[in-house]
Amino acid sequence: MLCHPDQSATRHSRRVARTPGPM
Repeated sequence: MLCHPDQSATRHSRRVARTPGPM
């Protein structure tokens, strides 16, 4: 999950809420 870029994070916005998206 953290390995994936911010773009992938936008897809799982729900999971991003827990982990920092713009890492």
